[in-house]
Amino acid sequence: MNFYTPRMFSDLPDQRELIDCQRQLIVPNSEEILGGVFSSRVGVVVDNEENPGPYDAVVEAVTRKSERQSKYYLEELTLIDILEYVKSVVKKATPYSPSRYNSLVEKRWGLKGRASAPDEPEFMVGLSDLLIQGANTCQNYALLAGATIRLLQRQEERCGGINPDFAVSIENGRPWTNHTDRHVYTTLNTGELTYTIDPTHPFVTQDSAKVRA
Repeated sequence: MNFYTPRMFSDLPDQRELIDCQRQLIVPNSEEILGGVFSSRVGVVVDNEENPGPYDAVVEAVTRKSERQSKYYLEELTLIDILEYVKSVVKKATPYSPSRYNSLVEKRWGLKGRASAPDEPEFMVGLSDLLIQGANTCQNYALLAGATIRLLQRQEERCGGINPDFAVSIENGRPWTNHTDRHVYTTLNTGELTYTIDPTHPFVTQDSAKVRA
């Protein structure tokens, strides 16, 4: 823990090392985000199995917010209500600090500027590690938002739960490349509507569902 650690992560147990295993690459329409690896300057692993603390803290914050609002307004929450809570909590959990991210990457792996590491286990870092270090870019926001939605889908029966049949994806603001500075965001596709959770937008947006060719 350090000065830059968000308050919601201040009392978590020590980090555990990443499990050495084959991981699915997180790209648009990936079958799963949880446990996957996102290729950027280094490989960022959604390590909810090894280090569930930060993920559980965010999910519980969203659930409490949902339960409180549902009780106060005495009405069932809509999907966009829940996604707005996800957006709000994840934003607090990932204060934007690319300078800290770049500094950490340079210190640990000697990578400067836009240099990227090879896709090898020794060049992977847990998302939870970056969250606790406060070393965040839009990729951390998108990955945490996507992971939070997937975990909420596992608790569909609780207030704040989300239909597990809806597809979650990490998307790119430009044609998909491994460019280190590309902007990424999270989408949820219900089959009829696509909801976008983007840190650069003030609200969750929705549009007619797009079918990827």
